[in-house]
Amino acid sequence: MDEFIKTNIESLKTGDSYNDYCINSALMHMEKVKEALYARENNPKQYYKDAIDHAKWTMKVTPILHLITEHLEK
Repeated sequence: MDEFIKTNIESLKTGDSYNDYCINSALMHMEKVKEALYARENNPKQYYKDAIDHAKWTMKVTPILHLITEHLEK
């Protein structure tokens, strides 16, 4: 998969910021796919637990970040 990414996906970058943003986003998601597949073979239960913990943390801090951002915009 790494060779496919290097030869095919990276070559789609053109220097245009919007195009390259899309390519970088795709590369980031492909990296997450590799992490998930690796975790599936090694420790899927821990991968699941980490994802749930991260989601819970995100749900806790999002309202705080919203309030801070709202206050700074005034």
